[in-house]
Amino acid sequence: MQMINDFKIDAVCHGMTPILPDVDGSDPYEIPKDIGIFHRIDSSNDLTSDMIVQRIIRNKFLFEERNKKKEAKEVYIENMIRKQ
Repeated sequence: MQMINDFKIDAVCHGMTPILPDVDGSDPYEIPKDIGIFHRIDSSNDLTSDMIVQRIIRNKFLFEERNKKKEAKEVYIENMIRKQ
């Protein structure tokens, strides 16, 4: 509650994704709900933080694979130049 007052927060929003309980099982939005500043927003987007993390991991793998191929090509070209 102190943070809400200190920062003059007048709205706390959450999309349509499920609201997961805190580690202790409590509702992370309990205080904003109690004081009437909690709002559900239908963004028409089902993207979750887990999906973003999975995307980052997949793209990291693709990036590393692409760079390995690029590096191998550069080494090959460098070796060909040295042979001349």
